Amino acid sequence: WSLNTTREKAYAKQEMKALPLPEYPAAPPDLNDDGKWLWDMAAKELKDLKVLSLLDLANLRAMCIEWQCYLKHRRQQMDDSIGSYYKIEGKAGTVYQPHPVHYNATNHLREFTRIANDFGLSPAARARMGVAAQDTATSKAASLLKKAV
Repeated sequence: WSLNTTREKAYAKQEMKALPLPEYPAAPPDLNDDGKWLWDMAAKELKDLKVLSLLDLANLRAMCIEWQCYLKHRRQQMDDSIGSYYKIEGKAGTVYQPHPVHYNATNHLREFTRIANDFGLSPAARARMGVAAQDTATSKAASLLKKAV
């Protein structure tokens, strides 16, 4: 915001053009199987919508890393039967604190969700962006028959 409104109008008129990628980008080699699965799924969806550009690949990689870190912590929590909280007995009595593995998993999930929302990869994010789910394709003859019945 500025007192000089003509400057604001000049900034508002400037548009950054990001060219859609012509082909599906390969998953970075440092991702594990979970990260590569998410990369392939998200990259395909975003590229098909023509909204994925070269500028987005670093954020897409970060999102995949957050996903694989979240799953790693959740698996550890399940394998070790770790609860969400643990009990600490002290002079003041019993206190419950979030378990570090659960806390870290929650933080990774929060970051994953934040980045995924930037890409429009949740129903709520798509609704905010005004992106509707694609209707099933029907032929003109099928739609006429449906109206007649």
